[in-house]
This record gives sequence, structure tokens and C-alpha cells, in this order.
Amino acid sequence: MIDPVNRLNQMMEVLRREMAESAARADTGKTQGAKTQAPVTPKPAMQELRTRLHERLRSLDPADPRRLHKARRVFFETVLAQEFGNDLLLDQRLDDMLDSIQATISGNAELDARFNALLEEISGGR
Repeated sequence: MIDPVNRLNQMMEVLRREMAESAARADTGKTQGAKTQAPVTPKPAMQELRTRLHERLRSLDPADPRRLHKARRVFFETVLAQEFGNDLLLDQRLDDMLDSIQATISGNAELDARFNALLEEISGGR
């Protein structure tokens, strides 16, 4: 069995890479400073994140035909806010960034399937 915290860590690494690439694209043509890598979230914060995700995902209506789409957005918003602060949620480019992250994950069948399994696992509280 795969450790769910490890899977969440892996997904966060994908999000970090996508965020870095998105920031680099947004900064094209601007003077770029030294790049710093986001710090790795310690395990207690991971459990807190998992709990917050579980609560938010469980609140989605299971009968909603757009539930999977909404669950992905909830996941991205929650994880990115944990990693980069709540001010990120106010950024005008957030929707474009989330669309880009979604496209990256959806473009890889294996990653997409693993992400769906992670969402289901977190929603169910397993």
C-alpha cells in the first residue's frame, strides 16, 4: 500500500514545479532574481493539510456532475494556499495558473489517475 502522505507529498512536488514554471513564464521579459525552491512541508503540517482537504472535499455534493472538477480546484487552492499563503488566492492570475496545472496533470494519464485516486482517498478519509 502506498503511504497517503507520501502521495500527497508527490502531488505537492508536481504543483511546486508547475508553480515555478508558471512564475517563470509570467516573468518572461522581466529581470529575474535568484530562484528559490519552496520549503518542504513538515509532516505535522501535512496532516493538517490533509484534514483541511478532507473537510473541504467532503462538503462537495456527490451528485454534482462537476464534482470532480470542483474537487480538483479545491485541492489546488487548498494546497497552494498552504504552501504559498492565502494572498495567492487573491492573485488575478490564479484561474489561469489552476487551468495550467490542471492541463499538466490531465495531459499525463498515469498522473491523472493517481491524482483522482488521491482525491478519492482524501475525500473518503482513508
